[in-house]
Amino acid sequence: MRKIFFSAWLLFFGLVLTGMGDLGGKPEGAIPEPEENFAVQLLDRDDVSVALNRFSLDGKVLMSGQRGRGTFNVPFSQIQTVVFGTAEGKQVPAELQLKSGETVKLQLRKGSYFYGHTGYGSFRIRALDIQRIDFE
Repeated sequence: MRKIFFSAWLLFFGLVLTGMGDLGGKPEGAIPEPEENFAVQLLDRDDVSVALNRFSLDGKVLMSGQRGRGTFNVPFSQIQTVVFGTAEGKQVPAELQLKSGETVKLQLRKGSYFYGHTGYGSFRIRALDIQRIDFE
């Protein structure tokens, strides 16, 4: 009887542990896949330029930031260029040049991440490390 109980217990834990194989989160190097494909040319603070596609901000295809006391969400489809200023506290200023010719100034969280694909792998960079983004 003891052997049967031990075998059943061992089988139960084996099944439970086998089912936990995918609990580790996203695989190393995986980036969010946005619903639309935006291509950009990004320039970082070290003057290194990189061409990216499948570009997103925290997995979303919009620029989200504070303006005054409100939060603005500007879709990438409306943006021509973004120029980033120097980080101030927990935020980094961004000036968005829209395709309509208008300019919008936002404060982005400096810990926000931009993601994209290069021709040779995935790419991730913090908002605070970017100098300029040109949308194609």
